[in-house]
Amino acid sequence: FGPVLVDANGNKSFKARSPVAEIKTLPSPEGVYQPISCVSGAALIVRRDAFEAIGGFDPSIFLYFEDDDICFRLVERYGHLVLIRNFEVIHLGAASTEGVDNLTAIKEYHYARSEFYLIAKHLGSFHTYLLVIKLFFKSLNLMKMANRRYRSRQISRLHGVMDLLFIKRNFGHSKDD
Repeated sequence: FGPVLVDANGNKSFKARSPVAEIKTLPSPEGVYQPISCVSGAALIVRRDAFEAIGGFDPSIFLYFEDDDICFRLVERYGHLVLIRNFEVIHLGAASTEGVDNLTAIKEYHYARSEFYLIAKHLGSFHTYLLVIKLFFKSLNLMKMANRRYRSRQISRLHGVMDLLFIKRNFGHSKDD
């Protein structure tokens, strides 16, 4: 189960971002406990035996989306997760990499690599190819690519995906396989 997250501005959510979560905004109030498909790893609470039964953390996922992967495997094995609406946790976000501006390329590389791996593992080949096409077309936007920071981010993301595709081919299973 997981709590509602509250950011520095007082905004409430249950998951900041997820390429695979079914619900992107805080659901309407329906009681204290609410079934949900994905919660944030910032305050994910799970029984140890359940965590071990799903195999724990996937070592192929680094820094981003490990919580999405755990949630998917928990839902697959045990059913829905539970959002506890009257349990709130302050989450300021980006604490793992805050204040480290020179790591932007490394962060973008791992973000894209983990996102690609997660989508391939849980959604299959079709969605994986869509992500590659999306990244490719973003890189073709000449107006945005003229911006050094945008260009660096996109190149790092493409590098992360290409590294996973062509160098480290063993990136999990796919529902389409």
